[in-house]
Amino acid sequence: MPWPLTALVLAGGEGRRMHGRDKGLLTWCGRPLVAWVLARVAEQADAVLVSANRHLADYRALGHPVVSDPRPGLGPLGGLLSALPHLPAGHALLTLPCDTPRLPADLVARLRAGEDAAIRVARDPERVHWLLALYPPGALAGLDDYLAAGGRSVQGFIRARPHRLVPFPDPEAFANLNTPADLEALPCPR
Repeated sequence: MPWPLTALVLAGGEGRRMHGRDKGLLTWCGRPLVAWVLARVAEQADAVLVSANRHLADYRALGHPVVSDPRPGLGPLGGLLSALPHLPAGHALLTLPCDTPRLPADLVARLRAGEDAAIRVARDPERVHWLLALYPPGALAGLDDYLAAGGRSVQGFIRARPHRLVPFPDPEAFANLNTPADLEALPCPR
């Protein structure tokens, strides 16, 4: 995959399972969750954006441009839509949720491998991670139409387009911290 890459960290959710708290800014092992994701991807991408809808100054303080959903109720696809005007021509877009602090070091390399123009989605032996996806240039064409027709599922959007699942061996690398119990249970890296 020869295209330059912009990473989009999705931190715009409502945090319902975290009792309304802004998940990306919750602390795990001494740093905000979003900071762990940014640290992992910043060296592997040509540009980084953060999609957030609250606490924008806090997200901007992390050193990357922040984009917000153009209208409420779009879910994670709203984050993708908000990134499109900021995506340089010819760039692929990598999406990452803000609550996966243990992403594999070879995430970008594995997703970029291959010559096809399909959307690439990370999967481990236990599940598919639809929010960890790499969209080649042009792959997000039709997103406005999908949303206008009522579509809100990232999985549904991807499944309707050429895509492939990229295997990763370690499900722990994709540990998703959705609840306060998840945040407490995941051990810090050594």
